[in-house]
Amino acid sequence: MQLILIRHGQMQGDPFVRPAQPAEGCLSPVGQAQAARLAQATAKWKIDEVHASPLGRALQTAQAIAHPRNLPITLQPWIEEWKPATQTGECADPRDLAIREATAAKRRPEHAWKTPAGEGTFEMAHRVIVPLLEFLRDRGLDAANGGFLIAPEAMDRRIAIVAHGGSLSMVTAFILGFPLKPYGPFSFGLTGVAVIDFVQRADVWYPHLVIQPLLPEPS
Repeated sequence: MQLILIRHGQMQGDPFVRPAQPAEGCLSPVGQAQAARLAQATAKWKIDEVHASPLGRALQTAQAIAHPRNLPITLQPWIEEWKPATQTGECADPRDLAIREATAAKRRPEHAWKTPAGEGTFEMAHRVIVPLLEFLRDRGLDAANGGFLIAPEAMDRRIAIVAHGGSLSMVTAFILGFPLKPYGPFSFGLTGVAVIDFVQRADVWYPHLVIQPLLPEPS
């Protein structure tokens, strides 16, 4: 079993757009070049499933690795990025959101446990981690005994998840067993890739983070 976590390329346009497939116009020219390099760098990787946040920049990036393999892209709303207060119902006016962000930026994260934009760590953890456990269980990876149990039929499964810096940080931290913090402990660069393998000890499999080399810039 292997989880391939990928952040989207540089975006353009509405950050909250949820386009139909195939997505177009959600990545800037730089983002499109990043996605093309991502596809080239991972062309020989075995990937069995591709999942993406429904936000356009993630979906269009996911297409770069799914389409050459003739794989469908399954949208997973639970891995959307941090939600601003205008979406969580805490404020309706974007001008109020700007005031909120300016105020929150002056506070230590441990004093608020919220992003300046709105959604808090605990809210995002509930939104991401509960569906993540169900998602993994449905694919033969079940959390148990401080690690994971892997179903025999899932041993060779390779799953790509294309999402956002914040949601991928939450997924990575939880799988690796990091304590919940008011900020993301991992930072994904644009089209950055992190691979989580699982190492067997007796009958339990433990997550193992593999750091991938940076993709080269085009000449």
